[in-house]
Amino acid sequence: MKEYTLGVIRISIMCIISVCFVNCVSSKIVSFRDPTVDVSFGRILVIANYDNFEAVQKIETLMVKEFKNRGVYAIANSSLLPPIRQYSNEEKLNVLIKEELDGYIIISPSGVNNATIYVPTISKTDAKAKVYDNRVYGSSQTQTYEGGARNVVSSIDTKAELYDLDNGQIVWKGETNTSIKYNAYGQSFASVDKVLSSFCVKIVDDLLKNSLLYR
Repeated sequence: MKEYTLGVIRISIMCIISVCFVNCVSSKIVSFRDPTVDVSFGRILVIANYDNFEAVQKIETLMVKEFKNRGVYAIANSSLLPPIRQYSNEEKLNVLIKEELDGYIIISPSGVNNATIYVPTISKTDAKAKVYDNRVYGSSQTQTYEGGARNVVSSIDTKAELYDLDNGQIVWKGETNTSIKYNAYGQSFASVDKVLSSFCVKIVDDLLKNSLLYR
């Protein structure tokens, strides 16, 4: 006797949908650079100005990755100066000199935007079919999920500032807005890493566009 479960087919369909939603987040950036400063950077310290340790590690790691993908050396601040104690100015200076860094970028949160979306009522049917003595026997079970209004995070805002380590002067500032997309059923396939990576890519792209990086 063989048994076929339509749930397997449903899982495959969900995998296809997930692939279709690779662009479930999108970021845009508005930035300004100091026109009086003619400088570029090739060794950058990445500082995530967040209260949450997990957010600090994720954002610094992703930013470093994006810099390195473009051939620019970068290192996470939390790996040089772990946020477990206060460091003296001398300690900080010695670390920066040792790494031969020439610039640093600070990434900070600036807002979370919410929206209300409306989703339909969904009926989901699990069906099974059994074959026995050349006959097909089936059964099904239907579950209904009530629709209605849902409060969701629609976008997040982030601020980035690039400084010259030689004199502490800010040379570039940018603000990003990362939109999170939802399907008709109120689902989003946007992972935390995907959202963070989206604005990290935009920031590095803009720095390159403004000729602030060298490889």
